[in-house]
Amino acid sequence: MAKNCTLKASVIVQAKPAADSPWKTVSTGDSDKAGNFTMPCPFGKYVAAQAICSLDPSKPTALWIANSESVTEESVANDFIFVLLQSSPEGPVKMKDCGCAAPSRQAGCPHKPT
Repeated sequence: MAKNCTLKASVIVQAKPAADSPWKTVSTGDSDKAGNFTMPCPFGKYVAAQAICSLDPSKPTALWIANSESVTEESVANDFIFVLLQSSPEGPVKMKDCGCAAPSRQAGCPHKPT
């Protein structure tokens, strides 16, 4: 993500209170244009947690869980979370060109030759 990108991303933290439980959203935050984000610390005792970025939800980032008996309210690590996004191996995704921005195109019916 380039520094001049104005697209803000959302980061979602999901956690499981038990191994056989479904993922539950426990915290969310929005990034700034530089990709930095803050969010409230998720409270609760969990056995697994992951961070998901809206720019690539198919690749969650596993988060560290404190499994000691003394942990009662904050088992999801509250330190720095780093979510790395990878570019596509094919390069940037290109949008189909509708031809609307072509300066030599005349207004009129799309099927009419110019």
